[in-house]
Amino acid sequence: METEDSPRGEMSFGEHLEELRRRLILGLVVPLPLAIVLFFFADTLRAILVKPALVALKANGLPAQLQALGPAEVLTTNLKLSIIGALAFSAPWLLWQLWKFVEPGLYMREQRFVRFLVPGSVILTLSGLALLYWVMLPLMLRVLISFGVPSPDNLVELTPEQAQIRITEKLNAGKAVIPVLKDTPENPAPGEIWVNADTRSLMIVLPTPGVD
Repeated sequence: METEDSPRGEMSFGEHLEELRRRLILGLVVPLPLAIVLFFFADTLRAILVKPALVALKANGLPAQLQALGPAEVLTTNLKLSIIGALAFSAPWLLWQLWKFVEPGLYMREQRFVRFLVPGSVILTLSGLALLYWVMLPLMLRVLISFGVPSPDNLVELTPEQAQIRITEKLNAGKAVIPVLKDTPENPAPGEIWVNADTRSLMIVLPTPGVD
């Protein structure tokens, strides 16, 4: 007779191994095909994930763009996103397989306790992820990015004439300086360089091929 103080079933060591193998195979049935499907939607996943970073860059007056540091970085990023996304979306199925493996060895009172905790854990997990994505992550990124952005008070806006004078003075003193300009100089010569005060971008005038 089954009581609350007795497990639901008894299995030998070999049966445990066979059940573990079965649950592992069943556990891979969902994530593997899902990872292949998500690979074709990796660009959408990446756009959703980097949105808080782009918003934080805009808030600090920086260009809202990210840079790939290697030829294969975008491809490897898409592969990682597809695998991680597949594991995240198939987490209920994986946890169900884990539960079915553990369930026979639990007492009845322990099983009721687990069933009571699962709904609350799901709600708290989803609430925590929502709080991270929409509240904490934008705030943290905005603060962290602001540490690498110079204060506007430290930037001096110069007219092209003032910038030329400043460059001449620095060159005569044996020093080099890059002027900070709000407007693009008229007819800049090849080799001129300055920093745009609005976008904080380094601007360099390159010679046109075939033009002396």
